[in-house]
Amino acid sequence: MNSIYLSAKSISKKFNNKYIFKDISFSLSIGESILISGSNGSGKTTLLKIIAGLDKSYYGKLIISDDKKNITADKIPTLVSYVSPITQLYEELTPAEHIKFFCGYQEIPEQYLFLLNTEKQNFAYKKTSELSTGMKQRVKILMAILLNRTIWVFDEITLGLDKKGKKYIYDLIDRFRDEKLLIFATNEKSEYKICEKAITLD
Repeated sequence: MNSIYLSAKSISKKFNNKYIFKDISFSLSIGESILISGSNGSGKTTLLKIIAGLDKSYYGKLIISDDKKNITADKIPTLVSYVSPITQLYEELTPAEHIKFFCGYQEIPEQYLFLLNTEKQNFAYKKTSELSTGMKQRVKILMAILLNRTIWVFDEITLGLDKKGKKYIYDLIDRFRDEKLLIFATNEKSEYKICEKAITLD
């Protein structure tokens, strides 16, 4: 699916009869990206869940199409790699086991091993419970890449990463941006430069 198109029209979300956000509209095609920013509680994560097909209780219209044929709501999650602080890994599994069980790779592809290595250690075969927040984030991002889905929906993508880790992620985004539809939520100013479009939630 190389011709995915996403259109969000007047997306609104209520909680306890109050709008979290209202009338959010934008469109994206393959090779395009958008950054969603806003204060804590403004609804960034909620909007990402709606886009990823994980939250269906909203107002407005979200259309994702392929070759001008609309994709049904139940199929949307199969097109999306969603990474967020609430995305959970299995603490008893190693990164290599996550890659095997959920991405179908018997071994971690050599070109991505750098994501799980530091100058001192290789973390690919350590239990997830032993990993730092930043290393867990690297595992989630690697899984998103290896699932090879067309739409990347990333919430606070560089959470817990040091300067070197952030550069790794920015370089990977640049490598794949021409073949993906990218949606990021963040207040990290260093990430503003990676997207052509932007929305701020009040």
